Amino acid sequence: MASLASVCSYEEASESEQAHMKKCRHIEIKGLIVVNPVVFLTSCIFLWGFVIACCVEPDYMKYAMDEVAWGWIPEVWTWIYIISQDIWVVVLLWAMYAHGSLKLGKDEDEPEFSTATWFSMLFCCGVATGLFYYAVAEPMWHYKGWGSPRFISGEKGYGTLDEDATHALMVSVFHWGLHGWIPYVVMGAVLAIMTYRRGYPMTVRYAFVPLIGDHVYGWMGDCVDALSIVTSIAGVCTSLGLGAMSINAGLQRLSWGSFRGVNYAIPDESRYARPGCNGQGFACKDGEESFGVQRNTETQILAILIITSLSTVSVVLGIGRGIKFLSQCVFAMGTFLMLVVALNGETYLILDNIVQVTGYYLWYIQIGFHCDAWERLGGKDMGLGGVDTGGGATWIIDWTIFYWGWWISWGPFVGTFIARISKGRTLRVFILSTLIVPTLYSIVWFCVWGTEGIRMQRMADTSGLCTQAYAGNGDWAAQYDLDTKKNLTLGWTPACVLDDAYHGGYGRCKRAKFTSYVDPSNDGNGKKCVKTTNWVSVPCGGAADPTFVDTTYANISGTECANYLSEIEALAADNYNQFPVAEQQDCFVPLQDGTVCLYNRDTADILFDQISSYAPRGYSDMLCALTLIILTFYFVTSSDSGSFVVDMLASNGHPDPPMFQRVFWSFTEGATAIALLYSGINHPNADASLKALQAASIITGLPYTFVMFWATQSLVILVQEESGALDPNRKAFTTFIFNMDYIVNHLKHTAVPGIQMARTVVEVGKWPFSGLGQGPTFVIWCAFFSLLYYASIIITICSAAMYQWALIGCALYIGFGTFVGLLRNHVRVARLIKSGDLLTDLMCGLLAPMFTLTQIEVELQRGPPEKKDDPAVDDKEI
Repeated sequence: MASLASVCSYEEASESEQAHMKKCRHIEIKGLIVVNPVVFLTSCIFLWGFVIACCVEPDYMKYAMDEVAWGWIPEVWTWIYIISQDIWVVVLLWAMYAHGSLKLGKDEDEPEFSTATWFSMLFCCGVATGLFYYAVAEPMWHYKGWGSPRFISGEKGYGTLDEDATHALMVSVFHWGLHGWIPYVVMGAVLAIMTYRRGYPMTVRYAFVPLIGDHVYGWMGDCVDALSIVTSIAGVCTSLGLGAMSINAGLQRLSWGSFRGVNYAIPDESRYARPGCNGQGFACKDGEESFGVQRNTETQILAILIITSLSTVSVVLGIGRGIKFLSQCVFAMGTFLMLVVALNGETYLILDNIVQVTGYYLWYIQIGFHCDAWERLGGKDMGLGGVDTGGGATWIIDWTIFYWGWWISWGPFVGTFIARISKGRTLRVFILSTLIVPTLYSIVWFCVWGTEGIRMQRMADTSGLCTQAYAGNGDWAAQYDLDTKKNLTLGWTPACVLDDAYHGGYGRCKRAKFTSYVDPSNDGNGKKCVKTTNWVSVPCGGAADPTFVDTTYANISGTECANYLSEIEALAADNYNQFPVAEQQDCFVPLQDGTVCLYNRDTADILFDQISSYAPRGYSDMLCALTLIILTFYFVTSSDSGSFVVDMLASNGHPDPPMFQRVFWSFTEGATAIALLYSGINHPNADASLKALQAASIITGLPYTFVMFWATQSLVILVQEESGALDPNRKAFTTFIFNMDYIVNHLKHTAVPGIQMARTVVEVGKWPFSGLGQGPTFVIWCAFFSLLYYASIIITICSAAMYQWALIGCALYIGFGTFVGLLRNHVRVARLIKSGDLLTDLMCGLLAPMFTLTQIEVELQRGPPEKKDDPAVDDKEI
């Protein structure tokens, strides 16, 4: 992630931005502090409270996070996570088609960056440590069916392993492609329009001006910004934690001199028999000592501390502008590493897969709606109607739900970034580029790394290496000498001698030239005894000799070829019978030393294992060191830019907050990442910390999903207002729905909502029984609404005796809230209110019926439309 400070030249906030900032709660001491005290303190208390709680009670915090992230959220909210991006992308495509010419800036503004620079920065902001962590591992896990057999042909009962491989790559692209970037584009588009066309500061609260107007300056805006800070830090910390795990794995390999299962730097002494005995979940026995860098939470915490300090130093020294070029350089290094792998591996297979997987991804886009609905029933023994041949109940939780929470939690962070660099571009170019370009890069990335990873795993499977690895006999083929490979049949037995000049002696049969005279009597062309040269496969293992010719020539007597006897005899010495059965070599081909059973390796190791498979130790160590450098600098730039964006959010959108604040947020990010890692410190399972990191994104991503829905609604309104399809000053409700000046009214409608609802029916008319007169109509509807409301409460209370009563109570309440929403809709129509829509009305009725009834009451008190002088503008859409 490139530093936001690095890609923009920040100056003092404009007068317009300053005016908007000062309408919020605002404390500013020039050069020292610029904050919204409510946003700053709220987010600080929550984040540092979390950090302290994880340090004091790591086990309880880990349990709580697991229960929410891996239990409650998937159980209740899977559908909303899955459908959210599908809805948002439809809105984006509509906006691109209907209002694509709208500029992200004034009509005369031109792009600040060239197209090439802009594209490169889009790549930089989309690539983080997670892309390296999962590059090889995720396609391989899907291919092998980790957590679910859904892509395994043997489990499905049809299909082939080749189809499994293609599906595995396609699913990886699905998780990192179009759907992942949707939250960024939604948030970025809204912020860019609000900042560059309307002069608002660039912070999330102002994205909701089209919905709630001036209320963005109050408590609602504070809540949005505080939630954005917490969510952004949680998302960044997930990436920082994964980066720390990868860096820890790489440092351990270098400190041990690890290459293909052999640790060259560890002394050959009994005390170092288990050099990683201080790793997560292990302890050194008597007489044992650990060696070098250990794989544990403490090391990862130390890595976060050191790299966070480096990031902080870069901020303090003011080299932000340089980080722009550093991040682009690091991105180029990552692309270079990918190309090295592509050229060292099966290049043409990779190119084929890029094309093939793109087609599968386009064809299989329905995976974006897949919720694993039936899998939630579990196995048949769970008693809910599940079957044992299902896809596995945890797959969507471990993968898609985690990813969607992670992408959404990065929404305010990356959305701000891409908005900042996109001034002067049209909405069409912005949406198309930020959705398609990163998706194309993801396809190439995973088709390179994933193809090579799956190919490696297939070699390990088919050669028998994984069978040995699962038995604890070594993951690498290099750990077995030639005789052992033969004894264990770690290799293959092809029907021919393999060509040493092709892929190191694998993949193609060796060919030999064979010239002979042939009587093609059945060719139908009248040709007789032609001299033919063919290239035949060299046989092995006692196979028939393809160059065999009967030297007695009995087979040619009486044929046309008998006339060429002298020529035939001249060919006999060097051309015939080249491979006698007795002289043929053994067909067994040992498994290449560079092969490893990836399925038996830790996720953080898999990328380094893949790199180590291509060349001797020195070359592989160089590539591993390069990977560590890339990971470290992605870590630094992500932390730096994350702290900057968060600081902007905490300061009401100030474009260049004081340095001290950015330092503070940098350490807060580091502390939060450390707390997440630390929550798994007492668990013997090394994946405990990883689960905690993933849980943070899932948990914070859920509430922010609803923020993103509102941002999407705001985008719909905003593009129509900017293009002239909607009047920005169109008539709205007289009062804001959450206006606490009417607290007495809110309480009254909580106690007796039926009265106001019945009055509204009488006022707007055209409801059933309206023809009976105002009195009877009021009595009938008041009784009905009151019965519906009180019945929902009373029946819900009865759930203390039997929980099913709560379900009936909930259904009754939904009916009650729907009626409130319909009444609001009728009032809008009757009072010629142009702001809002039926969906908003229904949501207000269901989620805030008492506030909605107060809003209706105030509106009706103002009388019919013709009696009003000016349109109400206190409220926008709500």
